This record gives sequence, C-alpha cells and structure tokens, in this order.
Amino acid sequence: AVEAMRLLPQALYDLQQNLRGTPLGSKIASDASSLNLQSALPALMHLPGYAISVAQAVADILIVVFGGLFIAVHPAGHRSAFLALAAPAWRARLGPFLDDCGSLLRRWLIAQLIAMVTVGLLTGAGLMALGVPAAVALGLFAAAAEFVPIAGPIASAIPALLLASLH
Repeated sequence: AVEAMRLLPQALYDLQQNLRGTPLGSKIASDASSLNLQSALPALMHLPGYAISVAQAVADILIVVFGGLFIAVHPAGHRSAFLALAAPAWRARLGPFLDDCGSLLRRWLIAQLIAMVTVGLLTGAGLMALGVPAAVALGLFAAAAEFVPIAGPIASAIPALLLASLH
C-alpha cells in the first residue's frame, strides 16, 4: 500500500498527459489539474484499513445469516443439543420454554414478512403513481429494509426522496 501511494502522483501525472491528447481528455485533464490531489493522499493512506473493516463487516453478516439458516434448517436437532447442555433439573422446564420461544419467533417472522410485503408493495405503487424512476427497485429496497427496526425504514426513504426530488 505504501508503494502504491508513492507511485500514485506519477501515475496521475501520466494519466493527465495521456488524456491531453484528445479533446474530451484535454477538458477532463484541465478540470482534474485544478484539484489538489496531494491533499487527498493522506486520506487515501487509510483506504486499506477501511477496506478491511468493510470486508470484516460483510464477513460478520454472512456468518450470522448462514449460521441462522443452518440452525433454521434443522431446529429439532439443535434444540435437543441445547437441552443436553442444560442441567438435568432444568430440562423439564426448558423444553416447553424453547418450544414457546420457537413458536413466538415463527409468528414474529411471519408478521415481519407480511409487513415487508405490504411496505414494499405500497411504496412501489406509490412511487410509480408519482412517476419516480426505479420505483420497483425502491419498493424492493423498502421491503428489505423494513426488516431492520427503526433505521431500516429511514434508510429506505432516503434514496426514494432523493430520486423524487430530482424528478
């Protein structure tokens, strides 16, 4: 990364020289030369660290999703393994408790799915009626974001509001 940062100014200069050979490139190069790229280099030095953080977050999300799916495929086996870990005196009460938790979680997921479909359909239909571009994609995004409490609906509104204000 340090070697790349050392070579970056020369690479940018070479790119500007190559771009000046065409009319459009000359315009782009003159606009780019007015930028102070040297001041951006310290921020670019932190780019590998940011990339690692993003990759780690993506890996964490994938682990949680696939771990949840792995448990959801065969819940009875995981339930019996969990009960085997519990103290024998607790197993008689823990079994029905786990069954109740599983039933409530199943109902909550069904309610979430209904809310997601409703929000997605109404958002997509409303944006289509308003003539906002990419209404279907924004409706799908709103449906997916509805699963995240509080922040999801807010996050799904931002792109829709931006596209609606530009249109």
